[in-house]
Amino acid sequence: MTCLQTKIATYPALPIADITPLEKLILSKVLDCAEVDGGLELYTDTGPMNPIVVSRRELIEALDTSDQANESLLKRFTREHVLSILPTEDIDPESIVFIDLSEFPWQFVVQDIVTRSPTLRELVVIQWISDPSQRPDTFGASVSLVTENGVFHATSEDLLADFRKRDQALASWTSNGDGAPRPDIDSAVVPPDNPNDTVDALMMAERFVTGFEDEETQDGIPDILAGLRAAIRRERLRPVLLDALKELRSAAIGFRDDAYRRAPHLRVGNEAINMLSAFLLNAERIIAEAECRNNG
Repeated sequence: MTCLQTKIATYPALPIADITPLEKLILSKVLDCAEVDGGLELYTDTGPMNPIVVSRRELIEALDTSDQANESLLKRFTREHVLSILPTEDIDPESIVFIDLSEFPWQFVVQDIVTRSPTLRELVVIQWISDPSQRPDTFGASVSLVTENGVFHATSEDLLADFRKRDQALASWTSNGDGAPRPDIDSAVVPPDNPNDTVDALMMAERFVTGFEDEETQDGIPDILAGLRAAIRRERLRPVLLDALKELRSAAIGFRDDAYRRAPHLRVGNEAINMLSAFLLNAERIIAEAECRNNG
């Protein structure tokens, strides 16, 4: 069986004053934690633990503590998904309680803290996964950004795919040194019969104007060429940007649906969810207009 090594580092430290006893208890069981300069630093060299194990006594004590997050999502989750299924009679306070956090990942605990904190704006999470064999197909990384607006995540494969898209877009504008397009690149990215008529028209205009570069009697040729080449690059990037917007739309829909499932009351009145819905409406409009233009 493959034994993966997982290391997680986060920054900055979470302010101790903004963490409830229940949140501290749960986070300290999921990850390794260290108190530094009034903050709680989260890290691990062995990967996050799930399910976690706590005693009934320490769980009840953490829940019963009065704090500024009496109605936090973690407290609600603990009451509804943990305490509700525990026996209520003749219970040893030191009995073991298993808490499955697969439906409430630790990043959502952190998000609640960030949302509530008057000083903390974000938490960065960097994760590295590897196998002792160190074969290229057995390691990878990921990065997450936790803010009050959401938990944003990308793997190294996601980032590499994005970089390759950017490289392809930039390669389409690479020149061979004399200002002329490189046939080996440009013909692959923008064929002569390009679906985007605007690109074809701009390329023909560029070739035409290039013929006047050595004419001393023609003024402003370099500026005209610079403008045409910038316009060609923008038009070539449109499909890449449209794909990126579609991917962002899919991620936003998934996040919103997940938020609705976890907390149905967020459908109305939550500012972040309302902003997300407004973004989706705007994204749908932009995508529809762009596809109509491309198809037309």
